[in-house]
Amino acid sequence: MTSTEFIESCRQAYTLRLDHVSQSTSVYQCVFILVRKDEEVLRTAAAAQRAFGEGDGTGYMPHLSLIYADISQEERAKLVNKFQVHVLAALGLRWQDPCAA
Repeated sequence: MTSTEFIESCRQAYTLRLDHVSQSTSVYQCVFILVRKDEEVLRTAAAAQRAFGEGDGTGYMPHLSLIYADISQEERAKLVNKFQVHVLAALGLRWQDPCAA
């Protein structure tokens, strides 16, 4: 599949299932919402990698970036908590900490 064919095939919408808000040490993945790696997401990623000749699928982390910034881990953690409560609630979603009793 060429890159043009891949782009043409992407005209069909599908549902992304959001998981939870998280953070990393990277400026480019400062605060983000993880997307669940369901079959459709993984199939689309594999097709894109073949079409564009990029990546091998290892380390693939589907996500929606919320903030790009060079800020401390403490500030990132505060933002993660705010997004968990406010943004997901505004979307009609509720995150439940799997570690909570």
